[in-house]
Amino acid sequence: MYAKPLEYRKIASTWSAIRLFAAFSGYGTVAIVMAIQLTQTYALYYTESLQTKLMTDGDPATMVQSLKYYLVVNALVTIGRHQINLFETWIRETVWTATLMAKMRKQVLDLILSMHLPILESLPSSAMHNLFHQSRWALADNIPRFVCHTMLHHVLSAVSATAQVVKSSPGLILLCGPLVALVYAIERWHGDTTTKFNRLFRELDRSQQHLKHILARNRELLRVHGVTGIYLDKADRLNFMGLNYGLCISAIKGFLYLATALCTELIKTAVLALSLWQQFYVSTPMSPGELDALTGLALGFFNRTYAVVALKSLSDDNIGELSQYIAYMDGYQREQPRVIEGSRPLPAWPETGKIEFHRYSMRYRSDLDPTINDLSFVVRSKEKIGVVGRTGAGKSSLTYALMRLVEADSGSVTIDGTDISTIGLHDLRSRISIIPQDPSLFVGTIRDNLDPTHEYTDDDVWAAINACQIADLLDKPTGKYTEKPVTADDDDDNDDEGKGRWVEGTGLDKWIEYGGSNFSVGQRQLVSLCRALLWRRKILVLDEATANIDSETDRIMQSVIRQEFKDCTVLTIAHRLNTIMDSDRILVMDEGKVAEFDTPANLLARDSHFSKLIESMNLMELLVTLGVIASLIQHVLNELLPMLRAYEEGQTKLHAKKLWSKFSAPSRKPFYKCKGKGLAFYGSLDTDAVSISITPKNKKPKVTTVSAVDGGAAGGVARYVAGKRRIANC
Repeated sequence: MYAKPLEYRKIASTWSAIRLFAAFSGYGTVAIVMAIQLTQTYALYYTESLQTKLMTDGDPATMVQSLKYYLVVNALVTIGRHQINLFETWIRETVWTATLMAKMRKQVLDLILSMHLPILESLPSSAMHNLFHQSRWALADNIPRFVCHTMLHHVLSAVSATAQVVKSSPGLILLCGPLVALVYAIERWHGDTTTKFNRLFRELDRSQQHLKHILARNRELLRVHGVTGIYLDKADRLNFMGLNYGLCISAIKGFLYLATALCTELIKTAVLALSLWQQFYVSTPMSPGELDALTGLALGFFNRTYAVVALKSLSDDNIGELSQYIAYMDGYQREQPRVIEGSRPLPAWPETGKIEFHRYSMRYRSDLDPTINDLSFVVRSKEKIGVVGRTGAGKSSLTYALMRLVEADSGSVTIDGTDISTIGLHDLRSRISIIPQDPSLFVGTIRDNLDPTHEYTDDDVWAAINACQIADLLDKPTGKYTEKPVTADDDDDNDDEGKGRWVEGTGLDKWIEYGGSNFSVGQRQLVSLCRALLWRRKILVLDEATANIDSETDRIMQSVIRQEFKDCTVLTIAHRLNTIMDSDRILVMDEGKVAEFDTPANLLARDSHFSKLIESMNLMELLVTLGVIASLIQHVLNELLPMLRAYEEGQTKLHAKKLWSKFSAPSRKPFYKCKGKGLAFYGSLDTDAVSISITPKNKKPKVTTVSAVDGGAAGGVARYVAGKRRIANC
């Protein structure tokens, strides 16, 4: 299934999203929270009823007794509500939110790890980040807090206030209908507008995250091409758009505040009009206490209704995030089961390593052409096969097919007679070793990287290390900072007790940094080869493993493969053809099909695709060699020309210094003369300038003073001589 953008996939409805959320959270927890909210609402309703009765009861005989009863009940209800609030907060934050967060994080991680590989490759990293972000904030935290606590509390409080108003003055029920309609209209406008702007904010945030990703990954390239200004202008435009969205949302909130104030004044006016009507047309008019209580109840009703309106937009946004999360969980194709209990291979499978492709076809996505089309060939046990072909011929797709990273369109692949589509992915992938072009190393010790499950002894690990010739690499100490505090038993100097420490490691404790950044590419490949050697699988796949390494590392890897994997079936997908010339047979791929499959000698003996690849490779190597030679010649010339100029200038300076050495004491007599050119030099080693007298034939002498900052007076002479070139004929 193709990874379409979220806007083009079906989004769950609001009620279905809430229902699924409740089922995922547990109906028991939701029922407890709702029961607590109902209890608090009833307690609030009861205390407000007592307060209203106390204010409207004008009997002085019962006033004191009613006041005492109200104070006691109000105190008990307040204390009880606080205790219930603490219990609900503990349930919501500790039990509900923490459990829900752990479940959702596990669900997202399982989705990413089990997602169909072509979909995972087409899914941007920002989408995966949003998945984890949604599971942390919008879902596991915001929905229990705002939707199930605050929103539910205000809804029940609004219902309670409505009941109080109707009970105190049934005539105000005529006002409740238009007021509810007005509040509903405001809520619809406010909710729709806020939702649209929140969607724009999310789109803007994705654009800003994408721009940050580009600037972080390609800042050197952008500087080289001088296009940083374009991206800075784009960042300014995005920031300006964000400010505009913020101003619009502030205006929406301001309108909601004005509408709230207008409705408040309407309520006050209606209550006063009702009291005036009762004053003139009813035999028992409304007392001041009843008027005050009724006004307070009406305002309380509207304030709670307004809180519901204000919180509904936030709740809708969180419900929208929940719907998107459900769409992500249900909208992507996942891999097949890791283990199929009724169809598990034997522990020793595969025993021989025979591989057979029978009319196998595969495509990465349904909208793409097949990368492997009707492929059939057989690899015998313990055979060393080299796989070659031009770019796009389908070489690396064989690895995808063997590991079932992409499922087949048609045909089958069997290993030792077992169809790999009938067994679980874990049972298949754990029986095949693969060394990719870009090896993966994890943060931790070298032993954890070679044997993550600690199935092998240290002697087995060292045997594999020595066979791959990386023992010298482990002798150099590396360090890591650990948060484990230094204790009094670690050393005698306990000045840093309680703090973290820097731990050095050698041997099997040698520390590997993130991505193996403290290792070179060749060293990482040797570690991957050592891992494969330790596991001793019957099938080894090298997917252009030697494409980015030096010739010495390539020699070591080829030697280890020939000696240590002689009883295994080896498939070598090669970029450099010289690395597979000693293979038993060579598989030449072309447009996803088998073009040739024979021994290297037979393929070279005739006009084959393989021989043409060899010729093109030789021609390419010749062109590359000529290019390297031309580059070296240009580099040498660029280095030699300044050296020749410096040599000539140095010889001139040396000649001038020899001349200067003939004159060692201050004197007004010239220390050197050139009668043919009329030159005479005056000065000494102690002076900062030298005087040069030029007396052309039949003319008056002309004296020129040259500064001698660099190299004393001799340096001044040298500069003059180098400039005039007259001393050469003297």
